Amino acid sequence: MATTAPAAGSRPPSPPTIKDIAARAGVSISTVHYALNRTRPISEDTRRRVLAAVQELDYQPHAGAATLPSGRTGRLAVVIGGIEPAFANTYFSDFIRGLAAAAEEEDHTVVLYTAYGRRAAEGWRPAHILRRREADGVLLVGTQISEDHLAELADHGWPAVVLNREHPTLPWVVADRRQGTRLATDHLLSLGRSRVGLLLAAFRGGAPAAERPELAGFRDAFAAQERSIDESLVREAAVGVALGDLGEAATRSLIRTVRAGAAPGRAGLVVFSYTLAPGATRAVAASGVHVPDELALVMGDEDPDTRETLPVPATTVQAPKFEMAQAAARLLLRLVRREEVPRAERTQRFPMQLQVRWSCGARGATS
Repeated sequence: MATTAPAAGSRPPSPPTIKDIAARAGVSISTVHYALNRTRPISEDTRRRVLAAVQELDYQPHAGAATLPSGRTGRLAVVIGGIEPAFANTYFSDFIRGLAAAAEEEDHTVVLYTAYGRRAAEGWRPAHILRRREADGVLLVGTQISEDHLAELADHGWPAVVLNREHPTLPWVVADRRQGTRLATDHLLSLGRSRVGLLLAAFRGGAPAAERPELAGFRDAFAAQERSIDESLVREAAVGVALGDLGEAATRSLIRTVRAGAAPGRAGLVVFSYTLAPGATRAVAASGVHVPDELALVMGDEDPDTRETLPVPATTVQAPKFEMAQAAARLLLRLVRREEVPRAERTQRFPMQLQVRWSCGARGATS
């Protein structure tokens, strides 16, 4: 049906409000809130009248306003520490799916924010989300979020959970990177790769290599097999530079060092970073080294660029990202409801799993 444009000089009609819905349905404003957000039992007849009024008036909740009488919004904010490199790979897609699935279980919506770029330069911080009542709680994802921003949330005691990064004060959910690196290294050592290198991602504000759980797991694997470790085979590559450079120079250098001291068929490399994976695999391909004949390779997680660049499918150590994200969202919702969460449940570490394919050499040699 054709619509008639408002006459020149006239104002367009104002969008309907909660008050309009209540008047149309013949109920109180609080009852409209209960019907829309299922926060209190009401009769099915009342709920149907409210929903019919919503449809008739084409009501859309205001995105920036609290929608519940309690002052809650029904939204969880997910803050990603910058578009690059977070969205340059598919690592975060499982996180987002898991967060959304767990939030939906309790009728919450996930709203995505990025923590850096122009808004951050103008002074925006994750705490602003809660100050402005844009969401009930904040999930902070990844290693690129400023420590000052995390400390501000912790100081105020607001509902906040960190995913994929440990924090001394805020609740967190992470993969067990020490166990994962030990798993990868032990696998290569058990295949006879006696000279194994480790490539780590270094990010601003992160712990130095000597204190990283990845290095501890690397050492654990050598100690378990009573082998000596060559610390010169542990390298870091900076995260936060141009994506085309991530890990490439460090990987080339590390490959040369590992192979220079290894007997034929004894060299191995663990790249324990999803961010560095694309650059590292490009460096492996450009080096001309044969995988796995001359260099056995285990990656920290799967990445589409890795699949396209390596001549063989990559052996990986994978984090259960979907399950981790669900756990983080459920933990946050408990904080939003102001439940008492025991200290042991405020920090959760998930074991990683080894996916054996061709790049480690366990399934036979290839040229």
